[in-house]
Formats: sequence, C-alpha cells, structure tokens
Amino acid sequence: MVGSSPVRLHNQEDLRFGAVLFDDIESPSSGWMSIEGTQVKRIDDIHQMPSDVIFWTNIAYGPFFSGAGRTRSNLRHAEYLVCKPTEILGEWGYPENTPQTFTPVLMSVMFSRIARLTFGIASKCNPQLRMSEFFTNTTLQGDVGIFLPEAEFPEDEAVETCTANKGFVRFTVTNGVRGPKGGAMIKLRPPRLSYARKLLNGMTPVGPFEFINPQEASGGRRNLAAWLCSQPRPFVAEIAVDDGDPDSASMYGYGNTTDRKKVMRTWVAAPELKALLTIYKKISVRSVWMGKEYKKLSDTLPDPIMKFLNAKISFGSWSAGVVAETIWRAACAGDIRRKMPGEPRANTSWRGAWLFAEDKVEGYQAAKSLYDFGHVVTMYGPGWLNSVVASENVEDLIRDGLTCGLIPPMVDVPDNMMRKDESFVWGGNEDALTLVDCILKKRQQLAWNTDEVRVLPPGKERNDLKQKIMDGLNKGVL
Repeated sequence: MVGSSPVRLHNQEDLRFGAVLFDDIESPSSGWMSIEGTQVKRIDDIHQMPSDVIFWTNIAYGPFFSGAGRTRSNLRHAEYLVCKPTEILGEWGYPENTPQTFTPVLMSVMFSRIARLTFGIASKCNPQLRMSEFFTNTTLQGDVGIFLPEAEFPEDEAVETCTANKGFVRFTVTNGVRGPKGGAMIKLRPPRLSYARKLLNGMTPVGPFEFINPQEASGGRRNLAAWLCSQPRPFVAEIAVDDGDPDSASMYGYGNTTDRKKVMRTWVAAPELKALLTIYKKISVRSVWMGKEYKKLSDTLPDPIMKFLNAKISFGSWSAGVVAETIWRAACAGDIRRKMPGEPRANTSWRGAWLFAEDKVEGYQAAKSLYDFGHVVTMYGPGWLNSVVASENVEDLIRDGLTCGLIPPMVDVPDNMMRKDESFVWGGNEDALTLVDCILKKRQQLAWNTDEVRVLPPGKERNDLKQKIMDGLNKGVL
C-alpha cells in the first residue's frame, strides 16, 4: 500500500501559551508554571516544561539572553509584550506582592489572549501561516512586523534624522518640580485601543526625501519654522530652540535625554515642530529633508488590522488594546536590513518618525493639562505618563486625568472611589467607556468577561457569555 503524506490544516492551532514565574531570574530552573490559565504547577527544573508551549517569563531582557533564553526556543522574556508582568497585575487590580501561586495563572491567560488575537490578524493577512512560523522574534512587536507593509528608511546622510535621541525620543523626562516626598507613582494612559486607532488613522510621509536649503526654498523668509509648517509636504528639520515659555517648555522637555551618552537632540519631524512653535519664541532652522507627499496611514495597512481596530467587539477588551499598541509600536521598528560594516543604521523609519512625533506631542499635551491642574508629571513615553502624587490627592489626580482622557491601573484606584451607578466626566473617546467604567469601579469580573468575549470565535460559546454578561448587569452582580 502506498503511503500518503499527512495533511496539515493551516488554521489548526499548533501551539499553546503559558507563563512561568522563576524563583531566580539570574539562574532560572525552579518556579511556578501555568498553561492557558490552568491551575498553577510547581516545577523544579526547566526541562519539566512542555516543548509545545510558548512560555512568557519574569526574566528581564539582559539576563534572558545571557542565560536560558539564549538556548530555549519556547521561552520569552518579560519585555516580550508591550506590558510587563507587573503591569498586567496592576492593570487587572492586583498588587505586585500577589502570591506566586496566582500570578502565572493571570499571566498565562492574558498572554494566550493577546497572542491568539495577534495571530488571528496575521492569519487573515496570510491564511497559510502557522503559529510556529509566526512567533519567532524576540518581541511580539517583531512578530507583528510580518503583516505590516514594508517601511521606507532614510539612507546615508539622512539616517541621523531617524536616530534615537538625535532625531526622535521614546521617553521624555520633564523639568517639572519633584513630587511630594513619599508620594505614589501612578502611570496614566489613554485607553490603548482608541489611542492606537488615533495614531494609525493619522498621516504618514511618503518619500523619496530630498535635502533642501530652507533659506533658498522659502525665498529668504525670516521665520523659516512657520514657513515649513505651512508646507503641504512632509519634512524633518534640523533646529535649535530658544526663549521658551517656562511652564510649557518644562513639560515638553526638548533636549532632555534618558541616554547616558548625552546625545543632543537636533532633528524634529513636522508634528513636533508645529508643537514647538507654540512653546518657543525663537526657532532656528538649519537644514531640512523634505518628502514627496502625505498619505493616510490606515490606507496603507492591511484590511484585517483596521477591521480589528474598528470592530465594536474590541472596544471593551483590554487584550485588544494591548494588541493595538503592539501594532503601532511595531510600525516604528528600526532598520534591520543587512548593512556594510560601519554603515549607519536608522533606529526607525520615516513612518516611525511620524508616529514617534505624534506620540511625543500627545504625551506633552496630556502632561501639560495635568500640570495645569496642579499635578506633578515626571516622565512620559509611548502612550503613557507618570505622575507623583500624595496619597490624599490620588482621587483628584484620577478625576483630573479622566477629563484629559487618561485612565490609571485598576490597582491604583482607591476602593469605593465610585459607586456602580455613579457618573463621571470622561474626556476621551466614548468607545472606551465600558473599559474605563470597569477600571474606575473595579468591576473586575465584568472586565474579564468582556475581554474573553473578544477572544472567543463567533458561535454559541460567545453568545452564551454575552448573555451571561447582560444577565449579570441586569441583576447588579457585575
């Protein structure tokens, strides 16, 4: 009898997802393990973990790649997702000292939901794709790059315009006053899904970019910065700023750096220059790279991405928000193409430079709004900001943040801050109200069920869970 080749169904799930909390992250071996939310299990050796499960761990990036992570293909470091394990705990209402026998369970459920939602988008872009072929990079952002359109990168002399800290910043340290002694650090953020949708519906530059002399191109105008900002074409400009409004400049933090090498900021993309014009009286423009035209970024993205972001079933889902953030940050990836030795490499693309610039301006505006309310903002980064506040003022910070469209982690919301039937002022996108309400009123079970609905495929199980949610709301038990 002639044997036949085995038939593989490409939509058949071939991987599971789990989490492990190692006792010693410097020398990982023993710890607590959970797979897909199952009861936690104690392991005494790394080889007691099944090989067909991708495990998210509590090992930091550095120790991971100098130890077990270097050789174990099914382990992922703590920074594999855009949110770390401790952040997931806090955002679901659990403190950092949550028992080790529970933390891996929560980690494994959330990791599975996020991974499966992400792969769902990828498989719609490429129906032949298998999980084992998709989850192969050091971060989920790297995995997501497989279904994003190819980015355009600067070359040669233009590379420095897209170099970290010289041409763009991921993090901003403000020059504001220090917070109260002994105050709590609270991370506020716009809801991830609506924030990603806003960024990905913005404009993106199209090249090629050409070097121009701004004096000649402007016809000798004195205010080159204002002239540039009136142009319909995308640009990055080499600038120097002076004589800024103290309050605004302290929040914008232009030239501030978290880099020990003290690399000086010299280049800005168009969205940042427009913001700087409202802060500084003097902006000198030294040189400019100008692109061909703008396009709407969403028009360049695959349909499955935008359908995912715009689906109403995504709006109340925490996991969908993490996937959405992963997508926009993946669109900012650096140049990984093969280069000649010594050849400069851009840390982001032209597309990424605009996304970083938009995120920087959004962060500044949120920080300035909270500053005007009298709060201390110490730092902001990709879709978040940190505020230091005295314990007696936490509720004021949260309520003021809400008017700015910002939400805290559930764990930082004081118990009984709001009743279930209490209304609040929300300055963000209305699509996020379900999730915001769950966070403020600590409706953990409602948030959990709403998140699970997004992950379940259409069918009886999803419909039954929807009905369970409605029954719980009607009875006042959720």
